[in-house]
Amino acid sequence: MIKVHRFIGTFDLTSQPVVITDAELVHRLGRVLRLQLGEPITLCDGQGAEVHGVIESIDRHKMVVHVLERALSVAESPIKLTLYLALIKREAFELAVQKATEVGVTEIVPIMTERTSKTTLNLERLRLIVREAAEQSGRGYVPSVQVPLMFDEACKQAKTSGGEVFLFDTSSLAETASVGIGTLRRCAFIGPEGGWTLEERLLAKTSGFAIVKLGAYTLRAE
Repeated sequence: MIKVHRFIGTFDLTSQPVVITDAELVHRLGRVLRLQLGEPITLCDGQGAEVHGVIESIDRHKMVVHVLERALSVAESPIKLTLYLALIKREAFELAVQKATEVGVTEIVPIMTERTSKTTLNLERLRLIVREAAEQSGRGYVPSVQVPLMFDEACKQAKTSGGEVFLFDTSSLAETASVGIGTLRRCAFIGPEGGWTLEERLLAKTSGFAIVKLGAYTLRAE
């Protein structure tokens, strides 16, 4: 089976052919991956549209792709899941964001909690990680990464989402997770390395969130 390289970017997928002029991407395609004339390639705009084509020409400044077929991505889950993820150490947070993208999360919202020790975030780097993870896993949409919110602000936002909200916990307030058919719009809260405070748990409970656990084990934040 021929490997078909797949890339997500700000392409004009309505044109024929599609011309890629982004210098960094052209370098990656031609000099790093060494793609050749006639090779199959898939381009996606990160919003569900994609084209399948072949490389028509390539030089140091641009690549031209002849479009064979236009399509809409069918890889996305019907469930729209927003992940509210407490800030943790940089490497662990980046890993969590990468894997969340690979399993289909729609939106990622970093949150600051009472036990959050890290307060800085490189959004540009995180969005690059998300785009590359979406490419690697064959997704048609690139999840958005929002600016960090305080926990109480995140609770208010989640309440207005119109979907079910789950706060994952290991305390006595938590029940074993049982997610039925319900709504296709959901939010999930993952706490920091030190766990949620009692006040945060009570705020989640009074906000109508389901406080759930995945089993008897204590899992790492990422």
